[in-house]
Amino acid sequence: MGYLLRFGLVILALGVYAVLWQIILKRFPLSRAYLYKSMTVIFSLAFAFFFFGEQITVQNILGAVLIICGIIVNSTGRNV
Repeated sequence: MGYLLRFGLVILALGVYAVLWQIILKRFPLSRAYLYKSMTVIFSLAFAFFFFGEQITVQNILGAVLIICGIIVNSTGRNV
């Protein structure tokens, strides 16, 4: 029974994600929406650290910094 409950929760989460993604696409240009979607990597690191006690390595931090720098550069630069 526990497996079916977890499976159902995963399906529910994917459904909520799909609806939210459609709402985001209506409100933002596609290029901007995909840019901010990369922030999920950083949130995944935080959740893994706080909820599952996983260690964050130097490579993880460097990757997160690169993602943040890319978002800053793209957000402050001119759209061509």
